Amino acid sequence: AAYTQAITSPASITTQPASTAVLTGTSFTVSVTASNANTYQWFKDGVALSGETNASYTVSSFDSATHSGSYTVEVTSNSPCTNVVTSNAASVTKTTCPVITTQPLSDTLCAGSALNLSVTAVGASGYKWYLNNVAITGATSASYAVSNTTSTNSGTYKVEVLPVVGASCPQVFSSNVTVLVESTPMITVQPRGNANCAPTSHTVGVTTST
Repeated sequence: AAYTQAITSPASITTQPASTAVLTGTSFTVSVTASNANTYQWFKDGVALSGETNASYTVSSFDSATHSGSYTVEVTSNSPCTNVVTSNAASVTKTTCPVITTQPLSDTLCAGSALNLSVTAVGASGYKWYLNNVAITGATSASYAVSNTTSTNSGTYKVEVLPVVGASCPQVFSSNVTVLVESTPMITVQPRGNANCAPTSHTVGVTTST
């Protein structure tokens, strides 16, 4: 009789959990990617986290006293060749620096229409919008709007998100976004009527500019 034996490979980690800095009250996730994995067990500062047996570990509201620390995960392969692999440690720490959660978006619009750019950030005390790397006077809110655009509103925009007073943070800028304001066609020469005797031809037309 034929005999078949399955050969299993040991578990291996392909993507290690990454360190992160988190604002108080916001969520964070540490995760691992592994091949030939059967079970997972997360640890904080060497102590097993009860019930945390998935490939990722998420906290919905960060509290530094409870959640700051060093996180690892043990990955176990399938039997019969069971092996246990421990990930690198990921450090979770508190930050007071702002974090952008939603970036502004590029836009193409017709002259005369409204432009609306916005950013969403946590831990911010203020904002400063830029057009072509020049600060826009008075543009200090989470959104920037122009009700009646012209070609002068075309360009590259970004916004700086300012930290709370006293925080030692690097400058936090959004992604650059491109705004293109296209001119609308205008009639510069109107069609004119003409009297012709049959059977002559007659042509009417307009001249436009953009």
